Amino acid sequence: MTRTTVRVFFYSHASPFNFFFNKHAPIDILCSFAAVLKPIAMLNYFHNVPFSVTICDKDGKILEMNETAERVLSHGKHIVGQNLLDCHPEPARSKLVEMLKNHNLNAYTIEKNGVKKLVYQSPWFENGEFAGYIELSMELPAEMPHFIRQPKP
Repeated sequence: MTRTTVRVFFYSHASPFNFFFNKHAPIDILCSFAAVLKPIAMLNYFHNVPFSVTICDKDGKILEMNETAERVLSHGKHIVGQNLLDCHPEPARSKLVEMLKNHNLNAYTIEKNGVKKLVYQSPWFENGEFAGYIELSMELPAEMPHFIRQPKP
């Protein structure tokens, strides 16, 4: 039996990702949900991961947060629907204003109370237009191997 790799696209304001699955027959699925018509629903497997996932629109309005983000970033408060700019003091607020204007990637590490984290804030696009940001925030182990991969000759 021949197995075919199928590209499945999920397009919504909450999940601008492309995923690849093995299927027995080629299938293309295109799901487009207007935020006004249907509630935003993050893909289920992001809800129970041990890192924060926050998605905002082009104006900074929070569209979705997973359970870890709600617990860690908003101290358990439900802030979906609020604007990120209202949740950040200076200088982070000014940095967010600049990011929303210029659509640039922002990645950095922080340490707080002895816990190191990687914060990765990436713009996402819908139909070629800037649609907002996806932020991943995850704890880093105190010691972590670093591998340098050599290209194959």
